[in-house]
Amino acid sequence: MAGREACMPSRGWSTITSMPSASPATALMAGTLGGLSLLDKGEVRLNYTTATSGLKHSWITAVVPVGPEWMVGTYGAGVLGLDRLGHFHSFEHATGQLEINPNAMLVTRDHVFAGTLGHGLYVYDGNRNVGSRSRQGLPSSNVTALRHREWLSLCRYG
Repeated sequence: MAGREACMPSRGWSTITSMPSASPATALMAGTLGGLSLLDKGEVRLNYTTATSGLKHSWITAVVPVGPEWMVGTYGAGVLGLDRLGHFHSFEHATGQLEINPNAMLVTRDHVFAGTLGHGLYVYDGNRNVGSRSRQGLPSSNVTALRHREWLSLCRYG
C-alpha cells in the first residue's frame, strides 16, 4: 500500500513524477514554469528549457512515464514526448497551441488521457500509436482533473 505522502499533491512545483522502474528509483522529473528538470537524489542533474532543448513551451503542467518515454503536458504547446536520449517529439492532435491543465494527465495500461483547457479530453492509444480529442458527453470542454479507480484504491487509509 502506498504511503500517505504518495497520494498528496505536490507543492511549489507544477508537477513531480518518479522515473519509470527501468531508471534509478531516486530520480524524479519536475515540471516548472521555466521548463523540465531531472532530479536525482534531490539534486538537479539536467534541465530542459526552450533555449536548451526541443521543448516548445516552458510552462510544464504534467509529466507521466509511458514505457521508455515521458509524455509532457505544457500550457501552450500541448503534449510532447521525451525519449531517453533527451529528444522531444510531437503527438498528432495533441501538440500545438493547446493548454494541458495542471496535473490533468493519467496513464492506464493502454491509454494516456490529458485534460485540456477548452478542447476536451486528449486520448492517446498506446496500442495503435494514435491520438484523438473528444468533447463528446463532457459537461465542459475544460477538463481539469483525471483519476483512475485503481489509483484511488491505493490512497485509502486505515
